[in-house]
Amino acid sequence: MPRVLVVDDDADFRELLKVLLDQLGYSVEEACDSHSVLEMPSLDHYDAIVTDVMMPKIDGITLIKMIRAAECNIPIIAISGSKSTLPNQIGLSLSKLFGASEVLYKPFSRDELALKLKNCIAESRIVALLIGV
Repeated sequence: MPRVLVVDDDADFRELLKVLLDQLGYSVEEACDSHSVLEMPSLDHYDAIVTDVMMPKIDGITLIKMIRAAECNIPIIAISGSKSTLPNQIGLSLSKLFGASEVLYKPFSRDELALKLKNCIAESRIVALLIGV
């Protein structure tokens, strides 16, 4: 069963994602902020990370940059609010620039999340096979 780490400061949204990902067949762990993720000894046991971009203290963009700086190639899906607001557009553009595998605007459908997650994990596994990791 693939393992996904959900990072979001909104407890209700984390729970919603957990239920959704459970239904899709993923094992889900949660983190309430980026600091919690950065304190983890390793992220190698996760198949993907789904992180909010707009969080207090250490935002999702900084989290993505730090994960990539540590040469961790885990797939990351960055999520943020409505596509109609400039801060969200900028946040997700920067997330992609700094290493997010995919981005999603809230609200997104179960099918959108499922497809992006499935594709990210599959691509990551193919790359790992090709480079012999």
